[in-house]
Amino acid sequence: MLDRLVAKGVLTPEEAKEVDREVAAQDRFAVDVNGRINIDAILYDGSDYVEGVPGDPNLRTGFAITDARLGAEGRAYWDWLRYAIQADFADRVEPNQIDVTLLDARISLVDLIPFHTVNLGLVKPPFARQQLMSSARLQFQQRAIVFQELEDNFFDRDLGLRAGGRIPVAEDAVILKYGVGVFNGSGNSSIGGDDNEGKLVALRGAIDLFHDMGDEEPDLSSGELGLSLGGGWFLNDDVSATPKGYEVDGELKVAGFSFTGGWVLIDYSPDLGANNELPPFSTDFNSEGWYIQGGYMVLPHLVELAARYEQYDSNDQIEDNGDVSAFTGALNVYLLDHDVKSSLEYVSRTEDHGAELSNDSLTLEMQLLF
Repeated sequence: MLDRLVAKGVLTPEEAKEVDREVAAQDRFAVDVNGRINIDAILYDGSDYVEGVPGDPNLRTGFAITDARLGAEGRAYWDWLRYAIQADFADRVEPNQIDVTLLDARISLVDLIPFHTVNLGLVKPPFARQQLMSSARLQFQQRAIVFQELEDNFFDRDLGLRAGGRIPVAEDAVILKYGVGVFNGSGNSSIGGDDNEGKLVALRGAIDLFHDMGDEEPDLSSGELGLSLGGGWFLNDDVSATPKGYEVDGELKVAGFSFTGGWVLIDYSPDLGANNELPPFSTDFNSEGWYIQGGYMVLPHLVELAARYEQYDSNDQIEDNGDVSAFTGALNVYLLDHDVKSSLEYVSRTEDHGAELSNDSLTLEMQLLF
């Protein structure tokens, strides 16, 4: 085609070469800009956050921007070479202090070996279904308390190598999934390099029955029966106490109903740690949490009612405000699936030991995902 345009005098040979270079460059590279904004209107039955009590330390009555993310992802040179980068401009250190946090920065080899992906960079360690799932695609505004506490301490996105696969069996009626990774162990604070020999090793395995259960909690399409069963393990000797984590989870969806549950146990053993820091405790202890939740699409693809009950114990050797129970009820309106979503959520928290606190909340949230 370019030769014909040159022959007809529409393009000069130099212009034709430039067009050819631009087309070739477009074939070699692709980029998609993505982002997310979450804005909350909050009624909080309490005053200041109490140190040591599980929950959001930035929760206050008023308006808050809880997420303001911007990123890009795409491919480079070959279809199997992918990349992604994302930052959050609303990472709250304190209610009136924000920071910009790098959330994702990875290079991925996708389907170079069929059904398998290798990620190098800043990613989530493979451990639990809800922990791995994007918070934009959950039934509730926050993950279960046990995962919030893990993220706040040492188990969030980390710099390392992660491999995983999705292996269909029996024409997608049975799908085996796995993930394995090794990381610096210091969270995203280690992006400049690791300053010690400790590492985080994480494993996860799961099986989806009847069809792929996807990467969202609600049954938006009110589809056919699906079941997912999984479990995870990790060991982190990069931090003091060398925590070891164990997890099991399950999810069932059918005809607009969705049921999800999980149990997590973290075993802490005091030692000097890889950085030779003294631990804040002198005996072994466990933190443990479990949750069960369900939802129903009252109107398919549009309106959902959901509820969750959970318990969390930050230290099984101490009876204090770290022992909490919580009930969450939510009304979700999916104006455009998860891309444009509004949720009204009430959370009732109970301190099982120690002083009872006034820390219930009612939150109206609007989400825009693009």
